[in-house]
Amino acid sequence: MSKNTMSDKSSPEKASSSKNKQETSATAAKANDSKDSTQETSKAKQSEKADNNNSTADKKASSTVTTKQARNNKSATSAASAAKPSNKLAITAIAIACISVLASGFHYLEQQKQNAALIDNIKQQNNAAIEKSRAQTKQQLITEFKQELRQQQQAFAAELQQVSQQINSASEDKIAQLSQQVAQLETRITQRQPSDWLVHEAEYLIRVAARTMWQEKDTKAAIGLLKDADSRLAELSEPKYLPVRATIHEDIKALELMPTLQSQEAVLSLMALDKQISTLPLIGDDLGNLSTNVKELELSSDISDWKSNLSKSWQNFLDDFIRIRPREGSVEPLISPKQQQNLKHNLSLKVQLAIWAVREGNTEVYQQALSDVQKWTSDYFDMQSPRNTEFYQSIEKLKTYLINYNYPSDLPSLTAIKSLIQESSEAPIDATEPSEDVGVTEGQL
Repeated sequence: MSKNTMSDKSSPEKASSSKNKQETSATAAKANDSKDSTQETSKAKQSEKADNNNSTADKKASSTVTTKQARNNKSATSAASAAKPSNKLAITAIAIACISVLASGFHYLEQQKQNAALIDNIKQQNNAAIEKSRAQTKQQLITEFKQELRQQQQAFAAELQQVSQQINSASEDKIAQLSQQVAQLETRITQRQPSDWLVHEAEYLIRVAARTMWQEKDTKAAIGLLKDADSRLAELSEPKYLPVRATIHEDIKALELMPTLQSQEAVLSLMALDKQISTLPLIGDDLGNLSTNVKELELSSDISDWKSNLSKSWQNFLDDFIRIRPREGSVEPLISPKQQQNLKHNLSLKVQLAIWAVREGNTEVYQQALSDVQKWTSDYFDMQSPRNTEFYQSIEKLKTYLINYNYPSDLPSLTAIKSLIQESSEAPIDATEPSEDVGVTEGQL
């Protein structure tokens, strides 16, 4: 390969030198040709002059010209003979240069193939190294994760065991406390007298009476419940319950002095009046009274009264076609059917508003609705009708009903019997103990 490279390097130099020689020879030949042409022109001019002078000069000039031409031909042949070997050298130099280019190209291709194979080998080695390092890293991470997970499981198990121990200890303490409370309750239950349930029943009845008076506002029911509670305490025949019974009697007297609500009676009466509105006669339904001065048109049985009977028959015949009824008294303007319907509908809405006010305990709205009903009845309905008069009087009576009263929300007898039950206990009941709930349950039962 080194010899080839050296030959490749020397061949371009030889080719360049041969080219230079050819160029110099060509320039020399051109210079000689130019010189010859100039000489020939000068000689031709001289020969022309010489021809004019004498013929001898022409012969000499022609001889000199022929000699010079012979010399020029010799020089041209010598230059051509010298140019032939220079062209062969140039061709050989070009061939050598092509061979060297092809050789260098082939060498470059071989070098590229070797480089590509080397690169592929390096890539494979790198990929193998990467896969190996990745596998090692993955295995290392898995090992570390398993180790960390194992540590966390151990820590969680230890914490869970600790918490379970705490829960067990706390539950054991709670169980012991509850067992002690149950034992105390059993002791109290065994020490109680059989008549204690009557006291709790009386307390329950008083509590229900207070709730009935506050929510339902029914004093009669509350008084009945208080009397039942007093009878339960009277069955015990013990002096310690006398203050509680005295308080119960005071509550009964106080409730008897309080007014009783008439809400239910008011609602039922208003519902009945609402259904009667559609049948109430309006003003103008009876346009005055018929005149009583109506002639007697009955026929007689006497034959001699045939003329009067004929006139009466004719009058009856005319009355069947055309009838004129005279009326007496003032006549009010009529209301259209649509206005009559709207009036009765609005009157019904006012009655329903009064019913809502009774249920809500709103005395102001109740009284205002009833006043509007009375005013509309007297303005638009016939007050000469007994039905309208009765309707008006019913509304007036409803205005006197009591639909709301501010009753007390608690009874002193309830506080007294609760304090008595608490004092009768052997020990004060702690808020955490369920003994109070047990007592309430027994009272409710």
